[in-house]
Amino acid sequence: KEKGLMFNLHYDDIQIPNLCPILKIPLIPALEGQNDNSPSLDRRVPYLGYTKGNVTVVSMKANRIKTDANSNEIRAVLEYVLEIEEENT
Repeated sequence: KEKGLMFNLHYDDIQIPNLCPILKIPLIPALEGQNDNSPSLDRRVPYLGYTKGNVTVVSMKANRIKTDANSNEIRAVLEYVLEIEEENT
């Protein structure tokens, strides 16, 4: 509501997988607060809101990465990391 986004989800619409579909790390609900492995709702297309078919449960870490960087920035980091790995093998 605060962001003016659509919302039509019900509790039964959300299925929490055992692993993050992006990073393949275990999804573990935290008792207090959130951590990298906490389940998090990702809006696949942000402006479509929290609607059926537009959300996926991912890890908080994956959601933060996706939120904080655009595809070009993520690609640049990947290329950098791959270059370092190649230099060290």
